[in-house]
Amino acid sequence: MREIGYFKYAELEEFLRRLAVDYPQLAQLGSAGKSYEGRDLWVLTITNSRTGDAAAKPAMYIEGNMHAGEVTGSAVCLYTAAYLCERYGHDAEVTQLLDTRTFYILPRVSPDGAELYLTTPQSTRSGVRRYPPDQPRAGLVAEDIDGDGLILQMRIPDPHGDWRISERDRRCMVRRRPGEVGGQYYRLLPEGMVRNADGSLKEGVDPRAVCIAPPYCGLDFNRNYPANWQPEAVQRGAGPYPLSEPETRAVADFILAHPNIVAAMSYHTSGGVILRPFSTKGDQHFNDRDRELYGRLGEIGRETAGYDLISVFSGLNGDKPSHGDFKDWAYEQRGLIVFTTELWDLRARAGIDLPWTAEYGEEEFLKLLAWNDRELAGRGWVDWHPFAHPQLGPVELGGWRNKEMMQNPPLQYLPEECHKNMMFTLKVATLAPEIALADLTVRPVGSDIYRVECTVMNRGFLPTNGCEQAISAGIARPVQAVFRPAPGTTVIGEASCELGHLCGRSARTVGWTIVAPGGAEAAGEIEVGAPRCGTVRVRVSSRA
Repeated sequence: MREIGYFKYAELEEFLRRLAVDYPQLAQLGSAGKSYEGRDLWVLTITNSRTGDAAAKPAMYIEGNMHAGEVTGSAVCLYTAAYLCERYGHDAEVTQLLDTRTFYILPRVSPDGAELYLTTPQSTRSGVRRYPPDQPRAGLVAEDIDGDGLILQMRIPDPHGDWRISERDRRCMVRRRPGEVGGQYYRLLPEGMVRNADGSLKEGVDPRAVCIAPPYCGLDFNRNYPANWQPEAVQRGAGPYPLSEPETRAVADFILAHPNIVAAMSYHTSGGVILRPFSTKGDQHFNDRDRELYGRLGEIGRETAGYDLISVFSGLNGDKPSHGDFKDWAYEQRGLIVFTTELWDLRARAGIDLPWTAEYGEEEFLKLLAWNDRELAGRGWVDWHPFAHPQLGPVELGGWRNKEMMQNPPLQYLPEECHKNMMFTLKVATLAPEIALADLTVRPVGSDIYRVECTVMNRGFLPTNGCEQAISAGIARPVQAVFRPAPGTTVIGEASCELGHLCGRSARTVGWTIVAPGGAEAAGEIEVGAPRCGTVRVRVSSRA
């Protein structure tokens, strides 16, 4: 298996190009569009081209790194691509998948933001375009002020501060209790400098009056999709209008251009949970069949990735809506079975039993420190050390190496994280609807008249529409069966018939009456299918 890491853009691009060169029968590299700074949003299309065109097979769309710092998502995408290519012909399940299905893998939705994240101490939520463009940015700006390549925390002595040092471990900061007096207290702030709105350093700074500046790049791509979009005044990071960003527009255009996509996976970090719709409303709005389907798929997620499947609105946000969400757009408006996996469950590894969104207390912080000391030999933490801040005076710098421990797993844990989450995605792909033909017959029913019949099967677990929402949204086309007669053969009646949507693991018979005058060969081609279940073509003849 090829080595996977947190690749910069050029490394990611080379990894994809090499797969396409090494496996030309399986992998084709293309671009979904350009980022704000002009980088390609590379998409690797993976299927066995010898068993049919990629567009003629049911497909799974996989993306990662919608948020700039969530580079584990890119790693899982690359791991999946390499696994599929390298194991084709050696692994029966992978071989069957690529013979009958297509994978569209877009490993980095936010190439500009990820490059900033991987090459500098800075972070950004998604892209690098200034947004809102006219927002003043006065206050504390996060910066690497001591030049160690990290942006940590500052603890500043302050008798009015809200924090104190834990009596159990001096690395741990504990919130000051209401009414607590008589101790040494601190303020906790991000490492950085206090700047004026024009970016210049502020003079005469009072440490007690420092406020954190709003982000320079405030866009959140996962709030920029058309589903339930709301403006910035309601939803932070939404952008000026839906799909305003070239990255989100490229993703949407790609999905719209590939109607064979039946399911989608978006990889994020962190938390160790698989998220499903909805992000703005409760489960009472779910179609009953789709709610049941997600429940069954959640069981597979638990068995493979070890993560629970929960609703964003009801299970994660506590009935607080998140507008403009990708998975809500993909499900509600495109009728896709879609998941967002929050990779890397540090809390569980450290033995912390808290709801996913709960804040750490002293006990939880101490468990994290113990895990770091035991598993990483302390590398995930930078001890507090004095620093003479030019504006705030004596401070201490220290804290977690957030990028490679909290937000993304340390490299030694990355292969396991990639593999188990990939397995859930591949299991979903195996459930895709799959059209096949059987019991093909051509029999004479009169002078020069023949009856052609065949059994149309959906061999997949999922119905040919994928989910019920695809029908409600008017997206999923019903299965069509067409007989195309060869020269000298004609069809009595309609050559095309609509079979509707076939349930999973179901079949029905379809037939045509054809005529071949003068004892000629009665021949033609049967074509059956729909975008989400694939298309099958078979040639038939009375002389076969």
